[in-house]
Amino acid sequence: MPFPPIMGVKAMVSNVAHAYQLVLNNPAQLIPMEGVSRGALEAAYDNVAHFSPMVNRQFNVMLNFLRGLDVGGAPAQRVQTLRQINQVLNARITILPPAVGHADWVNFGNALNAFAVLRQPRLAAFYATRAANTALTDMRTIYAAAHNAGGRGQEALSVMATVMEENGVPGGITAATIVALMNMLAQFAPRGGFAGFTQWGPGDNANPAANLEAHVRKHVCRDPLDVEFGVSETMAWWALLNVQLTLQDYEGAAVNPMPQARFCFDGANPLAGDRLKRFLVLQAFTNEAALTTLVVGRSQIAYGNYAINQSAHMANVIVQSNGVRVFISGSYNGQVFIIGRFDGAQLGISSAYIPLDLQAKLDGAASNICWALI
Repeated sequence: MPFPPIMGVKAMVSNVAHAYQLVLNNPAQLIPMEGVSRGALEAAYDNVAHFSPMVNRQFNVMLNFLRGLDVGGAPAQRVQTLRQINQVLNARITILPPAVGHADWVNFGNALNAFAVLRQPRLAAFYATRAANTALTDMRTIYAAAHNAGGRGQEALSVMATVMEENGVPGGITAATIVALMNMLAQFAPRGGFAGFTQWGPGDNANPAANLEAHVRKHVCRDPLDVEFGVSETMAWWALLNVQLTLQDYEGAAVNPMPQARFCFDGANPLAGDRLKRFLVLQAFTNEAALTTLVVGRSQIAYGNYAINQSAHMANVIVQSNGVRVFISGSYNGQVFIIGRFDGAQLGISSAYIPLDLQAKLDGAASNICWALI
């Protein structure tokens, strides 16, 4: 209850100090407390049961608490926000970080308070995973990114709760990823299955067509050569896509055909098996643009369709986030790794390939898991 209007500031300070059982070196130590508003003193006094354990009889903590209540000119509202945050997040906050404005803190506190009560412990669990000195600001920044994207703050809180409920990795939730995670959660609920991708996306290329072509060049033609992907991967794609290349094709397209490459062919038969392996080891596509274009043209549609069609039959399908980007990933037939993301409103394949060690690739994805779909 408020102090009587006739009570002087010194008396109010004395009552607050007594209520919080402050440890003082001398009575003059209370003088700085006389510089805060009556509203701040009243708010602190009325909420002693909540904040006394956090102040822990320490004068400097008390003084900073009081001065913090005066920020924004609405101590009663400020103390309510602190209580909301502490209650929902199981926190022990006495000061709201000054980098965020008063109105924004009030909005955040109200949002926490309005979140489904049964799920609030998940928010507390998420809060506990962040670095102690930045946890509150970090969480509010993530919330703000969603709130500023069309008033979707509650969705952001739901993402945090969901990741904790699903034993996901909370580090993937950042201000940079929260909108994408909200979009994922809106369409792909935990353990809700995945019907597959319906198109390719741009990935790290200019557009979907360029992305698909880059994949075919890299994984079917080994152009450019990437030691992360062995000859065995290229051979697997040739078998899956039924890629055909004859000696006549090679001699017609290669500008500088290699004698060793010619010996890889068995008459008019297309390359296959060990002969294909020797041809690839010779790096016969290197500096042969027309030859590469020929094989890309013969396999690009099949490569794109294969990834799209088999994505509907993947295992190990998860939503994952590395804190920068958010993906859906999975594997097909214990061989192919397929991963995609939203680009704008469109969900598309970012990459599809056959890793040398699929399990290591799946383990890497799982280290960033937010929730499983399958």
